[in-house]
Amino acid sequence: MWLNLKYLVLIFALLGSFYSNANVEFSESEMTYLKNKKVLVAGVLNYEWLPYWGGISTPSGIHHQYFSELAGRAGLTLEYKGFENRNAIIRALEQGQIDIATGIPCTEKACQDLAETRPLYMAHKIVWLRNKLMKAVPHNNWSWVCLDNSIDCDLLKTAGYQSILKADSLRTTAKLLKHNSADATITTLLELNQFIDDPVNSEGEIIWDQRLGRIPVGFVMPKSSSILSNIVNKYVTVCTAKSKLQINNAHMLNGESNWLLARESKDSTTVRYTIEDDIFPLSYIDPTTQEISGYVHDILDLLERKTLLKFEYVPAKGKSLDEMLSSGVVDLLPARFIVNKNNQFRSTNPYTTISLGYVETRQPYGEKNLGILDRTGQFTQKYLSQLPIRGITFFNQAPDLLEGLLKGDISHGVLDLDVIDNHIYLNQGSVFKVLPLPERYNIDTRLTMQVRPSSELLYKVLSSGLSLTTKNEIRTLRNQHSQILVNYGYNKDIVIHYTLVAISIFILFLLGAALSVSKLSNLLNKMKNSHHLSQKEVSMLSNLINSLPNSVFITNQDGILVFANRKVQEQMMFCEELQLCCKDTECQILDIVRTMSVPSTQIISLADLDCGLMNQQLRLTKKSIDYDELDGVHFMIVAEVVDITTDIAHGLVAENENSNEQSTNLTPQTPLNVPC
Repeated sequence: MWLNLKYLVLIFALLGSFYSNANVEFSESEMTYLKNKKVLVAGVLNYEWLPYWGGISTPSGIHHQYFSELAGRAGLTLEYKGFENRNAIIRALEQGQIDIATGIPCTEKACQDLAETRPLYMAHKIVWLRNKLMKAVPHNNWSWVCLDNSIDCDLLKTAGYQSILKADSLRTTAKLLKHNSADATITTLLELNQFIDDPVNSEGEIIWDQRLGRIPVGFVMPKSSSILSNIVNKYVTVCTAKSKLQINNAHMLNGESNWLLARESKDSTTVRYTIEDDIFPLSYIDPTTQEISGYVHDILDLLERKTLLKFEYVPAKGKSLDEMLSSGVVDLLPARFIVNKNNQFRSTNPYTTISLGYVETRQPYGEKNLGILDRTGQFTQKYLSQLPIRGITFFNQAPDLLEGLLKGDISHGVLDLDVIDNHIYLNQGSVFKVLPLPERYNIDTRLTMQVRPSSELLYKVLSSGLSLTTKNEIRTLRNQHSQILVNYGYNKDIVIHYTLVAISIFILFLLGAALSVSKLSNLLNKMKNSHHLSQKEVSMLSNLINSLPNSVFITNQDGILVFANRKVQEQMMFCEELQLCCKDTECQILDIVRTMSVPSTQIISLADLDCGLMNQQLRLTKKSIDYDELDGVHFMIVAEVVDITTDIAHGLVAENENSNEQSTNLTPQTPLNVPC
């Protein structure tokens, strides 16, 4: 997980001003000890375990911040020594190989010769269940895994569980869960990401039980090091008294806010929410399963794997969302636009943006008539304050706007790019042409979440959870709904033929001389002549074209984009949202494609397009498609991003792997991120 840099910079700046006034006073004997000591050796894991520790080769994380601040205040050079597990660190402390460690909640048996300072932070315990379907199985039948000689193993044994695997390291614990060799473990919210390879598609679930409690975590030293213990305790005491252990890490903030919410809500952390009916792709009824779907629901599911919250959907059924939130029918409105920011509610920071598109009918028209798709009613007031009302019609349903374009009653339309890409490009691209979005229609459409002002803790949990949710995770969830959907019933054959053509021509690229062109042509004709494919077959073909490893898109003879697979968005070919490679809101890449001869292959540098992707190149391959069903000549373009830094990166990785460096020295002059 990536931390929100903006907030960390602000917090570190504030804490920096605090530390200028927080001094640790040492006695004469302690000063003499520090003068002779010179080096502080800290025991750490030799692998990454973020957010606590970034690894021996790249020191970072919460524990690094604490060690750095302590060494800096004591005027000592900091040296790290890596170990495979916590038990090895404990033995090294007992044998005098290292001076200090942290992140080791000790049992009385394991740490009987060690002394622990006052807490630096509290570790709030939760259960991570690798598959939520296991909730139907009695807990006594679960296979548990814990770190040998840890408090977690003691908790499981006290609870009476029989099937307990004891791992020798945290890394092994994570592997056993990921490989389905264990069902559950006791961990913390902060380190939960270590047990999940893919948070977006994880089937796991957080279980919170207040009986697990929270564990204090401080510095650990040998009892024989009495002077060093006194010095470290003074540092911890000053930090505690002056800052009350201010949290300076997004993960720690998330853990603390979740703990407070769970404690206040008395075991119930269920949050009821609602959203407008039928606003694809945010929220809609899946035509296949007839169940509620949409990326807003998916984002809330993801937050369930980052927080202690459980979300319960309450259908709006045409009711006022503001009234539902105000009256307490629901606790959360998860998809609210900044343009409709309501002062009576509290809004989180935006988590994604809805991009707008501009289209023009292909029917002849006289006077310009603009149609604006406003499915939530949240834009209308903003539009009315900025635009002349004459010649503008507002639509709350996409099919109505599409029908107006079909008939020529509406000359131009402003609507979500998601709707264009998923429902209009792919179903009826010949109805209109896409134009650059005029600046006057480029209205701020960032999405935020809103709660009642009285829901302070819920607001904090949502904010911290969203801060731990990466842009890539949001993009992945949105892309899962960016597929070929035939919801409006317009010209299904066009969608089918685009899919079949894209698959067949891409196979030609892959197989080359291995298969004869005649055999592939026969296969294509056989598939193309099947005009009555079932919805299941259409879905299968849609998933196949979207799973192709490269970007594939089709333009008509005018250069207008009429088809694109999901990889196009993932490789940022459609870059309006990120404002990359764009000129007047249209990707410059399309301009290059229009000028390419057929057939041809061309490599372009993204640096020439002001992309911000300075070390990347793009290989474009263009071929023509000429089928009666496609209404004229079309062009297939396959795009592949080529990263010219790949070889350099591989070399650096190889160099790092060959390095036997097991320690890292940091001088007191190293810039510090203050943890207190």
